Amino acid sequence: MATVSHGTLTMTGSAIQVSVSPVPIRKVRFEYDDAYSANIFIGGAGVTATSYGFALTAVSSTTGWIEFDGAGAGNLSDFWAIGSSSDKVHYTIIEAL
Repeated sequence: MATVSHGTLTMTGSAIQVSVSPVPIRKVRFEYDDAYSANIFIGGAGVTATSYGFALTAVSSTTGWIEFDGAGAGNLSDFWAIGSSSDKVHYTIIEAL
């Protein structure tokens, strides 16, 4: 049986790691809190507002599911986010068993 977890990140204006502890995952989905108007950028450890994997905006408020198959699970701690201070991004994960 899959374990589904979720959380909320509060942006600080600097890049923050989604999870400091390693969490093996099969799927992850990020969602923009529609109370804000500035973009939130998701990527690796070097994520910035100009160098990122993808941007979450009020228009594209979710990433859909990012899936890890085949060679192994992904890791939630590989994802970083940056956005305006106090803005929030929500995530849902399906953990790898």
